[in-house]
Amino acid sequence: MISITSTNPEFNVNFPSPVSVKEIALAKLRVYHSWPNIRSAEFGGKRPNNSLVFAYKNKSDGTPDWNVVGIPTGSYQIEQINNELQRRIKSITGKESKIAITVHEPTLSSAIEISSPGYVVDIYNSSLRTVLGWPEDPPQGKSADLTILKYNNDPDGDGRHIAPNNVDISSVIALNLTCDVIEGSYQINLEQSNKAQEGYILYSFAPTAPPGFLIVQEPTNPVYMKCHNDLLTRINFRLTDQSNNLIDLRGETLSISLFVKS
Repeated sequence: MISITSTNPEFNVNFPSPVSVKEIALAKLRVYHSWPNIRSAEFGGKRPNNSLVFAYKNKSDGTPDWNVVGIPTGSYQIEQINNELQRRIKSITGKESKIAITVHEPTLSSAIEISSPGYVVDIYNSSLRTVLGWPEDPPQGKSADLTILKYNNDPDGDGRHIAPNNVDISSVIALNLTCDVIEGSYQINLEQSNKAQEGYILYSFAPTAPPGFLIVQEPTNPVYMKCHNDLLTRINFRLTDQSNNLIDLRGETLSISLFVKS
């Protein structure tokens, strides 16, 4: 058996001398559900997505006096995003926020509710937009004024702006442990191509533990994967999501144990 711990989602295991290994199987994997859905800094090519741009008063020339409010990196539900924004907006304005983020269950989306004529949101300059169900870019042909969410420019005139897309609150739906010395494993992403690519996936599963809790995977019937070389001097491991993006462990420990057949 081989046991490994790391605080990085990608790491190499180097053996001092060649080791005879014909097949490998996962014995046990332990990792905390620590990866964030809200980021204040770039990670693995993913840009920050934690800011909301709003104004609650105008400047002397009548244009909005914009403020940017950001929430810390972490794992949030819509209600928690709203609570954090409420607190931080109040710290800027000195009074209760008139902007609220709510869940719109019938459309699997969210709504931005503005309850005072003095408040406006620049949604397309807010990096939170895609998490909340707004497109990356404003619709073509839409005037700049209509991309600003106001108290009275929503379809119903009540200050409730429903996002056109589903919320993207949980982008990780599968965890893949990959190992570059095995063969017979493939990945296919039909959104990109229907061509199978060698994926080196040793084990794949859906994370079910909520944020902050320990995930333990211990296969009842381990599946042995054949190694493409019987003598190993180095193995590269990666913990990724379903799109092959590295998982941000945020300093938490990943522990894996492997069965090996010589």
